[in-house]
Amino acid sequence: MKEKGFTLFEVLISVSIFLLISGAIFMAVTAGVRTTATLTQHRLHSERLETLLSFLRNVFTNLPPCAEVSFRVRKINNGESVDELNFRKAPGVFLWMNGNSAVISILTSASGSGTLAIKSYPDSLSEDEFLLQKTGWIRLLDGIERVRWRFFDVSSNSFLEEWNFGRPRLVEMTLWITEEDPVTAQFWIPEVQTLQVVEKGIQP
Repeated sequence: MKEKGFTLFEVLISVSIFLLISGAIFMAVTAGVRTTATLTQHRLHSERLETLLSFLRNVFTNLPPCAEVSFRVRKINNGESVDELNFRKAPGVFLWMNGNSAVISILTSASGSGTLAIKSYPDSLSEDEFLLQKTGWIRLLDGIERVRWRFFDVSSNSFLEEWNFGRPRLVEMTLWITEEDPVTAQFWIPEVQTLQVVEKGIQP
C-alpha cells in the first residue's frame, strides 16, 4: 500500500502562507509598539509642559512685594542672542534654590533645539559671573526652539517686549516647541496693596 504525504509544492505553499502571516503579525505588532511609544512620549511631554506652566504660575503668583522682574536679550560669544527673564529679591519663591535671584533662559544644544532652564544666584554676587557658567542650571522643559516673553504695562495698556526691573501686572509666554504649534500662556501677578492706617480719636 502506497503511503500518502505532502508534495514539495504543497510544503512550499504552506511555508509561504506561514511566512506571510508571520510578517503581517510582526508588522502589526511593530506598528502598535511604535504608536504606543509615540503616544507615551507625547503624553510625557504634555505632562512636563503642564508642570512647567504650573511652576511659572506659582512663581508669578507668589512674588513677594519687594520682588523685581526684568527681561533682556544677551549677546553671547558666537553672535547669537539669548533671552533672559530675571527675578530679583524673591527669596520666598526660590527657597529650594541657593539664592535670592534667578534667571530663566534657553540652553541651546548641537541639534538646534534647546532646553528651558532656570538658575539661581545670590544677590551679593554678580549676575554675569553665574550666567556665564555652564553648571548649576535646572532643566524645566526640552525641545524648545524659541520663547517669547511679553509684559503688560498698565500705563500704556499694552504688552511690551522689553521690561526693566519692576513689577508688571501680567506676563505672557509663548513657546515654540519642536514639531508642535506654539503654546501661549499668561501669568497674573498680584498688585501690591498699600495699607492705610486711619487713626480714630477717642471721644470722652
